Amino acid sequence: MNPKKALILATILFSDLSQVFAGTKTNEIFLSYEQAKKKWGEESLNFELFKQAPMSKRGKYAAAILRNQKQWQGKSKREIVEALGKTSGHYWSERFPTFILETGLGALQLNTWQLVFFVDSSEKVTAVKVQLNCCSLEIWEKRGVKPPPTN
Repeated sequence: MNPKKALILATILFSDLSQVFAGTKTNEIFLSYEQAKKKWGEESLNFELFKQAPMSKRGKYAAAILRNQKQWQGKSKREIVEALGKTSGHYWSERFPTFILETGLGALQLNTWQLVFFVDSSEKVTAVKVQLNCCSLEIWEKRGVKPPPTN
C-alpha cells in the first residue's frame, strides 16, 4: 500500500476509534451536569475531603467537577491523581483516571457510577464524564430487571 493511502486509512481508523474510546459511539450511559446535580446534589469540591471520602460518598462532588470541566482540560493523569487521590474505577484502559462515585453493591442498588477523565494520545485530559460503569443492558436483561432511569 502506498504511504498516502496508508496515512488516509490510519486517520479514518483512528478518528473512528477515538470516538468509541471517548464513549461517543457506544451505548454507554453518561450523566450530564444537571443529571448529576439532581442525583447527588452539588457540593464545592474539597480535594482533601474527596480523597478521604469512601468511594460511595464521592457523588456529591460530581456536579462541581462537571461544571468546572475546563479546569481539568489539559491536565496529566499525574496531576489528576495528585488532586483527587488514588484512582478507584476502571474504564476500558488504565490510561483513563477514574473514580467510583457510587457503588452498585446491595440488594437493589445495581448501578455503579464513576467519574472518567478522558485523555488524548498525549495523556492530557480532554473531557470529564460521569459514566454508568455497571450494568450493561445485557446484564440487566440476564437479571430480568428493567434498568432504572438515569435521571
